Amino acid sequence: MYIIVLKVNKTRRKKLECPGCDYSLAQQFQIKENYRALKLAKNLLIVVLCAMSVPCALLIFLVIGLIPSFKMILIHIMENSIYLNPIIICTVLMFSSTVWRDEYLKLIPGWNRFRKVGMFIVRPRPQVAPGTSTTPADPDEGLVYFEQLKKSWM
Repeated sequence: MYIIVLKVNKTRRKKLECPGCDYSLAQQFQIKENYRALKLAKNLLIVVLCAMSVPCALLIFLVIGLIPSFKMILIHIMENSIYLNPIIICTVLMFSSTVWRDEYLKLIPGWNRFRKVGMFIVRPRPQVAPGTSTTPADPDEGLVYFEQLKKSWM
């Protein structure tokens, strides 16, 4: 089901990127949101499948008796993997969103020390000729705009 929905949204996203797309603004927004949700669902789907397959594989090993000498250790690992699934799944969800990931990484003590140093480009200021002003010609332009906006809402 996930693969079918992903293929449909990929074709719609490709059609959206073409210059002659005939989608309305609401449809464009919905396509972009669906794509973001599917990226999140991909991470979640992978983690949930792994989290389900580990206890199942351990249970099969226990039932078959494939490794009899490690029976108690396998039981312990299986029980803990079942109970710790929410922690793993919630962590994946939190780190799938860039905004949430940045906020949670800030809470880790000493994380700034290990963080990569980002580069940014500094562009020179445009040269202003002497005697010209950098302020707008009409300082009340913002006030006029907000007055018009307020009248339109009445």
